[in-house]
Amino acid sequence: MKTILILSLVLTACREVSYPVPPQRVMPKYHLNAVLELDHTRTSWPGASVVSGVLPDDQGVGWSWISPHSTVRFKLDEAAMWVFEAKITAVEAVLAKTGPQTENFLVNGHPVKTLVLDHAGSWEVQVPLPDALPADTTVELVSEPCLAQPEGLPLCVLLHRVGFTRELR
Repeated sequence: MKTILILSLVLTACREVSYPVPPQRVMPKYHLNAVLELDHTRTSWPGASVVSGVLPDDQGVGWSWISPHSTVRFKLDEAAMWVFEAKITAVEAVLAKTGPQTENFLVNGHPVKTLVLDHAGSWEVQVPLPDALPADTTVELVSEPCLAQPEGLPLCVLLHRVGFTRELR
């Protein structure tokens, strides 16, 4: 009996046992969006507020006209690296009277992107920012030329959304 026990221990000790590597899980990427959404079916960042130049969206159509100099303020939870994003639309009726428009995007007074809007349609911007943003951040949209109105603000482009996104792991 003792011999069988020793023999079984020797035989099992010589066998190489390998265990497969457990399946690796890739953690999904999560996005934190600090965005002013003018589409009422989507939720805006609670810390986003219009300072000036974005006309009210009274009809709930998901966009608003902006004036030649529009400002939006963001209260961010933490200073972090963000990607600036915006979606605007150049309107055929405005372009027909003004010609091509220039849209300048500034974050805290620093130029981020300039678009030349030479045809009607939607334009989207996504620009990784090189520096961390402070908790109190402003975005300026500077448009020229715009269509003058007999009453009220000049009409420039339609703003759908503007703000910041970053990936979280």
